[in-house]
Amino acid sequence: MLYQPFFLNATSHYMRHVADKCGISHFYTFKAENDGAKALGIPDGCVDILMCCDEDNPTLTVCGTGFSPRRLYLNAGVRYFGIRFRPGCFFTEDKQLSFADSVGKDIECEQLPDTYKRMLESGDFYQMIDIFLKSHLPLYSDDADNEKARGIMEKILQSEGCCSIEDIAEDSGYCRRHLTRVFKDAYGMTPKTFSDIIRLQSIIARFRGGMTEVDYQSLVDEFGFYDQSHLLHFFKKYLSMTPKRCDDFVSDENYLKKLIII
Repeated sequence: MLYQPFFLNATSHYMRHVADKCGISHFYTFKAENDGAKALGIPDGCVDILMCCDEDNPTLTVCGTGFSPRRLYLNAGVRYFGIRFRPGCFFTEDKQLSFADSVGKDIECEQLPDTYKRMLESGDFYQMIDIFLKSHLPLYSDDADNEKARGIMEKILQSEGCCSIEDIAEDSGYCRRHLTRVFKDAYGMTPKTFSDIIRLQSIIARFRGGMTEVDYQSLVDEFGFYDQSHLLHFFKKYLSMTPKRCDDFVSDENYLKKLIII
């Protein structure tokens, strides 16, 4: 599960339904209670499709993974519906946009496709999920053409971002330069950048729950940082905040009350 905890700055009620199949991580919905000034999207290695469910002016935006936090521009008082794909996965009806095409971008669709029009007319969270799945699951494929790139990604995911491209190259018999090129062609970023994003997300996962105090030195050791200063620099690079501040946010009682997982 890849996290976007700072979406919750825009709402007091965020609902998430885990799918974890056919390239989809989960669905979510929330009502924006402000313009999203403090709601941030952070690096997660995923593509989101975010639908603004304003009956008078609905919009659909493809949100590619970024490399630093970026603000969500939301309409206050409007409900949003989102689909988060698994890392490296993304597919649309017209198949004209790839995962790599979306990296670092927010791409607004010029018009709402028919599937999303039906979802908007329904308005019910579960029915919207059902409509999407019935329409899109037939489009899903394992993308055998990118089997080598997918294999690199899976090794990085399994290692929580701690497996180096040198280790993967040694195991595969291919050189580092070749694997880096294959991965970047498929996913629009280097394996090193993707590893950093997954390492960041894996550390945030350690913060969640708020039951015990986090031992930051143990994170340094577990995730291969030189020292706590290196960990601090890493967080400021990708999250623009300290590990302690992020830990406090996702462990706060008010945050945990907002999040409903179904």
